[in-house]
Amino acid sequence: MSTDTTTALAVLANPPSSDASIEDLAAAVLDRLAHEHPQPGGGEDLFCLNLTSYMGERMGNVLTRLRDAEAEQARLRHHRSELITLHEREELLFGGFICLHCTPADADDPDDNVYWPCPSLRAVGMTDEEAIALITAHRAAIAEKARLEAGANGGAV
Repeated sequence: MSTDTTTALAVLANPPSSDASIEDLAAAVLDRLAHEHPQPGGGEDLFCLNLTSYMGERMGNVLTRLRDAEAEQARLRHHRSELITLHEREELLFGGFICLHCTPADADDPDDNVYWPCPSLRAVGMTDEEAIALITAHRAAIAEKARLEAGANGGAV
């Protein structure tokens, strides 16, 4: 949601719409769409005007709910991003990754390792595909940095 939209919605003091209210509003929209509209010159369409007024009176509550939901999504995305940063990974020589945050510092036995993505990251929805993408992007950034440093050093690595 853009900053202008967030600012515009911030002034709303309406309570958020309930599920029942949103269902009623959806039914009103469907009724308005399904309604037979008068032909041009056939007079005012009082049914549509009434439904439009009904829907308009409830929009403040719907927009408040939308604003609150968007804010919660932003909060959850930020929390997830912080978790991903906190749960650093280290590549193992024999393959795979361990979570440096979850693996005990005194882990002597390989069975003590907590593999990455760890259960905490899985709990916030990290998939294997996303983990692979993060690892691939990290490796590409390292390769690019090495390439730039090699170019700055006249090709010597």
